[in-house]
Parts: sequence; structure tokens; C-alpha cells
Amino acid sequence: MKVAYAHDHVMHHYHHHYYSNGSFSKMVLQRYTTIFREVRFLSRQKALEEMPTNMSLASTEGVVFVGVPNFRSLKKLHTIHQASKIVEREIADCDCLIARLPSSIGKMAVKYAKHHKKPYLIEVVGCAWDANMNHGSVLGKIIAPYEAMTYKCYIAQSNYTIYITKKFLQSRYPSKGKSVICPNVVIDWVETETLKRRKEKIYGQKNNLKFGLIGSLNVDYKGHETVIRALGLIKEEIPEFTIEFVGKGDVSRWESLIKACSLEDHVTFMGTLPSGKDVFAWMDTLDIALQPSTAEAQGRCIIEAMSRGCPVIASKVGGIRELIDDPWLISPKDYRDLATKIKHLISDKEAMLHQAMINFQSAKQYYKPRIEKVRHRFLHEFKTSVRQNQHELKAL
Repeated sequence: MKVAYAHDHVMHHYHHHYYSNGSFSKMVLQRYTTIFREVRFLSRQKALEEMPTNMSLASTEGVVFVGVPNFRSLKKLHTIHQASKIVEREIADCDCLIARLPSSIGKMAVKYAKHHKKPYLIEVVGCAWDANMNHGSVLGKIIAPYEAMTYKCYIAQSNYTIYITKKFLQSRYPSKGKSVICPNVVIDWVETETLKRRKEKIYGQKNNLKFGLIGSLNVDYKGHETVIRALGLIKEEIPEFTIEFVGKGDVSRWESLIKACSLEDHVTFMGTLPSGKDVFAWMDTLDIALQPSTAEAQGRCIIEAMSRGCPVIASKVGGIRELIDDPWLISPKDYRDLATKIKHLISDKEAMLHQAMINFQSAKQYYKPRIEKVRHRFLHEFKTSVRQNQHELKAL
């Protein structure tokens, strides 16, 4: 059985091999190749001039990568006709569709699946309203109501839906069909030795505190500004520290704010890190993970930090409220409260250890074997329904 998988993800290719910044590694794509004979991965693509060292290999047997032009911006809107032809051709030639929403390619694919009467499954991984309203562009705010309404209609009509949150996305985008909860994380079993090392780190001598945040530098909603302003406010009141930002994007857009807060010697831009052990190793070096996003469907990097026993301070938005205790949550953009909580946490080792232990234990519910078992069973059920649908059509 051939399935089309549609999302706005950018696949990078070099010498006939494809690479991902982590979201769709070979291991992730094998979730689908164990169920379907062929996966046609519809996404944006970008050619590389040299082999990447900070991305995960995505190429794997059974997956064909299909490039779709980026038509989302006004400058590239002229490519929408070409994109439509590619997406419709692929949907018409496949047995079914899996669309990850919100995404422009995913939305287009669902439209053609409905048109060609192809069964589809939707993976709901974000809130279209929050993402567009907090993107930082005027266009985002203009299209937010339409995007949210469109996704709400598509998801409501979906017979099979996977949500990454326990309650948040379900309340925003309810489905009338069958649904399951499969958080979009890949966490293998973590030894208790990790928590022991965290305890030693908390009570050890601190020569330089390290704070970290993961998120694209090209958007406003990941909380970079809140972190910079908060630490700029208390830089003279806490020990020496470093802020490390992990994520791709334009570094220059943050330089003026960093300079205004006199943090030039405190901020390091790490670029992207391969998912898995590289990210976890980096998280083990942090004293506190900061994620004061203004929009966050789930907070994958928060769950990953929790699994390392890392204390986390985040914002009370979206699915984050399902992860972190209220004392360590702030209102979006409230950098003064973030500053207060940072000071409180680094001065109270017992509180830091308590949160580390709670986070470590809570992360166990997101371990890979449990989640993948649920996902595999649901995907197999979807495949069975597709086959039954095909038999019924042939019988007519």
C-alpha cells in the first residue's frame, strides 16, 4: 500500500541522500515504513553544497522524497500552481494520505484527498491560530482566523486523528472520528544514573551557570526576547552565566537586543543539533532549560529536558501547562517574572532538585516503547480501514 505523507518540513539533500534537522530522521520515518509498502514524503526541499554535520539522516528504504515549492510567503505565492499540480498528482496516485497539520502542504493534500475520495489520517501537532498570531508577521495575524477555521473543519471530518497533547489540541480542534494521543517525542529508556548526575550537578560548585533554549531564531514566539530581557535585568545579581540558543535562523535579528541588555559576552548561538543523543548531551550541561514561548502546542524540547532531570521554567501556554508545575510557569512575555523565578531557583538547591526529580519521573510516560506501540496499532487500524474501503469500492 502506498501512502502520501504531507508536511511543510524542509528536507535537505546532498548526493542523493536526504537529511532532516531532527523532526523526520530515518528512525522517525520508519514508523510509517513498517506499516506501508511505500511512503511518498511531500515537503519542501533544499539542496546542500556539502554534507551536513548537524542533521540526521532521513533517507531510508521505502521512502521517496517529493519536493513541493514553498508557496506560503507573498514573494513565492506564484509557485502555488506548480505546488498544487505536484500534490494532486501524488494524492491521486496513492492509496491514502497522512497529513501533519498545521502545514500548507498538509492542508493542500487534505483538500485533494477529499476531492479524489482518498482516506486520510491527520496528525495534529500544533495550533494554527497560535502559530500565526504569534509568528511576528502582519500576514500571520491576517490569515490566522481563516487558517484556524479551515483546520478545525478538516480535523472535525477526519476519521483517524493523532494528537500530540492530552487535552489542549483536542479542545481547540476536536475530531468526530477515532483518535489517539501520541506525543511527538522520541525518548528511550533513561537510566536513573542520569538523575544521580543531575543531583551532583545541582549541589556541585558553580563557576558558570548555563541556561538554554531551543527554537528557531526566525520567529518571535519561542521566547528568545523574554529570556534576553530577563537575564539582562538580573545579570549583576546572579553568578556568571551563559545563555545558549539552539536552533537555525538569522542570528543578526537578535544582536541589537543583546547589545541593549549588555549581554554580548553571555550569549552563544549553537545552531542546530542532531536530534537524540546530541541534544540530550547538551541538555545535561544546562542548569535550567528556559522555554517562555508565546505559543507552544506541546513543548517537545521541554519533555526532552524533563527526561534528563533538567529543571525547566516555561510559559503557561498551550500544552506546556500539561507538563510543568504552575510555580515554574510564567505568563507569556513576562520577563520580570521569569527573572524572579530564575533567581529563586538558582538560590534554592532543594527546589531545583525537587523539580528535577518530578520532571524525570513525569517524562517516563513519554518513553518511546509505550508511545510507539499506541501509534503502530492506530496506523495499522487506519491501513486496515483503507483496504476495506478499497474492497467496498471494487464491489460496487
